[in-house]
Amino acid sequence: MGIQVNTNMYRHIAIAIDRKFIRQRDPGEDSNSEDNESDGENPFDAGAGHSMKVAIACYARIRNLTRGLTPESIDIFRAICDKWHRWYGIASRDVQPAEEGGGLRAALTEREQQQEIERVMMELHGAAYGWISQQQKEAVQSSVSGISPLFVILPTGTGKTLAFLVPALMKGSKVTVVITPLIALGEDLVRRCSDAGLDSVMYRRGSQRRAKVVVVVTETAGGDDFRQFIMDLQMEGQLERVVWDEAHKLVTDKRYRLSISESSKLALRVPVMFISATCPPHFISEICESMVLPDPHVVRQEYLKRSFIYSVKIYSNVMREVKERIQRWLCNRDVGAKMLVFCRTKEECNCLAREYRGQKYYSGLADKARQLAEWNEGLMFATGALGAGVDIDGILDVLHIGVPYGMADYIQESGRGGRKGEVVNADIFLSWNDYSELMAMPEESLMEDEVALQRYLRGDRCRNEILTRYLNGEELVKTCSMAESLLCDICQGRIDYRELKRKQDSAMLERVREVKKRRIYDQQVHMKEELIRKTAQIWERIEQVLNEIGMGCPLCWFLKIVDFSEHRMRDCRIWREAFGNLSSGELRQRYLELTGLKNTCWTCGLPGDRCEMYSTQRIKCVRQDYVFPVAIYFSIVKDTGYWEVVRKTLKRDYSDLSELCEGLVKRVRCLQENGSIAFAIWVEIFKIREGM
Repeated sequence: MGIQVNTNMYRHIAIAIDRKFIRQRDPGEDSNSEDNESDGENPFDAGAGHSMKVAIACYARIRNLTRGLTPESIDIFRAICDKWHRWYGIASRDVQPAEEGGGLRAALTEREQQQEIERVMMELHGAAYGWISQQQKEAVQSSVSGISPLFVILPTGTGKTLAFLVPALMKGSKVTVVITPLIALGEDLVRRCSDAGLDSVMYRRGSQRRAKVVVVVTETAGGDDFRQFIMDLQMEGQLERVVWDEAHKLVTDKRYRLSISESSKLALRVPVMFISATCPPHFISEICESMVLPDPHVVRQEYLKRSFIYSVKIYSNVMREVKERIQRWLCNRDVGAKMLVFCRTKEECNCLAREYRGQKYYSGLADKARQLAEWNEGLMFATGALGAGVDIDGILDVLHIGVPYGMADYIQESGRGGRKGEVVNADIFLSWNDYSELMAMPEESLMEDEVALQRYLRGDRCRNEILTRYLNGEELVKTCSMAESLLCDICQGRIDYRELKRKQDSAMLERVREVKKRRIYDQQVHMKEELIRKTAQIWERIEQVLNEIGMGCPLCWFLKIVDFSEHRMRDCRIWREAFGNLSSGELRQRYLELTGLKNTCWTCGLPGDRCEMYSTQRIKCVRQDYVFPVAIYFSIVKDTGYWEVVRKTLKRDYSDLSELCEGLVKRVRCLQENGSIAFAIWVEIFKIREGM
């Protein structure tokens, strides 16, 4: 009204409104009859806490009013509240949330809603988009239609977030508030909304910026600032829906439940939605009861991981077996593969991450977001902080050390693996002490979540049977055989598993083949890199030696004669002892036919691409022939210590010098270059001479 009032003035106004608009008495009723009412008989006065006389006189309040409340009086007060709500123009219990506000949901026909859904899906996924499952499509349509409360229970990686992203992207949509248990999940949601083209923001204390999607962590959602923020949105008609992400934590996480118990006090008159991958039927009943919700609409997809191999192993020394398991995985893993190890404590995470140089993730770790972003392969050691909502590709092995905190938590944590349908080994390693203590607990003393975990770990029934009964209910219970999935460790020990085992072996064999292929490829790459490195070292040393020999005698250099640099090849007495007066130059002219042989510089004897003067053809090569005289000498003289390597290179015996020289000029690949057999002999002798 624009008028500032105090408490006394408000009482005058409220009583006047009540008497004129709320009570709706019959026109013929005697106005003086109010004076004859006894205290407490009129429910409208009782709701105000005093009688009409007292209200007119001094506006006093009846003490200890709440002690006299009865179910009948509460029903009367509820009826009065409904009348006040209708007069104020706000929500009442008899008004469906889906019809409130005159927003987009009420304005669009069913056909128009479907057209809007198709438009948004094409913007997100292209014209050839397809629904991952019928349940995903139903969840989106139910959300757009304003059905409330709505539970969307879809397995990990099946597109649950579309249930609120699609209506938020529709024309005329208002603000969607998403309540999530972890900051990391909230930041991931903001990023995904931004990628989809939605204005989104993470709500923080003191921050009042509005966006199409407002993500808030549960700790903040229970505060007065956020309650005022969301009530302002509601009163202004800007609030579209409220979504609880990872809704199973309303039951499993005490801190989450405490925060939600505060936020559930909000008088929300908009559709509410609960999203989870692991929310068994009894969780839904408990959530609705604790948050005072009517019967919900549940969209549930059957939970079944056909590519998972579940197993529980019990040891006397768990940590030793864990390390052996990790070591085997490191030796056999494929390139890019990841193994996620869930530890019981932060100290255990730190110790194992330090020993195996792996990444780590736990609550309170300052750089956990960076470590998660840098985890491209190898090991990650984490606590349950990584168990919910974080999408990571490439995890093929999930190992739990010790007893998980609950069945829902274990399903969430093991579900981090196999995001693209890969074969995943989901193992739990227990000590005999932990196993004995858990099995000794009577089921009557345990909650349903703990009972399911105890049955799962006991090992007398199919692991998939226990999982599907817990998550899907009795109607959708499936064993490994019924589901035609990979076998858990229990089913592998049964006689009737042989045909299904063949499928498992085939999948595992293909994985082994891929690992072997990758290993062979890596070895080839390593060998090639090593060859290139070694070849480069040899060429570098060759250039140094050629500079060292200069115009001296290359034959004497190979024979390790000290004065090799003091005479030339034509004056070499060792050469003359072997060939008499026939010099190396005369031998070349007489026996070498070099016409058309352009792969080698026959001035210096090096491969053409390695002789700068030959390859550029700027000037004629001015160096002496280092190669041919050396090759022919060691091919003829057999008592030098190099004969074996020469014979292996020649691969045959030659009858005379002419035939030998004809073989020496033939082309061959050596040190990654096209050279001659003479150069190949020279290189092999060079390696022995240099000890390479």
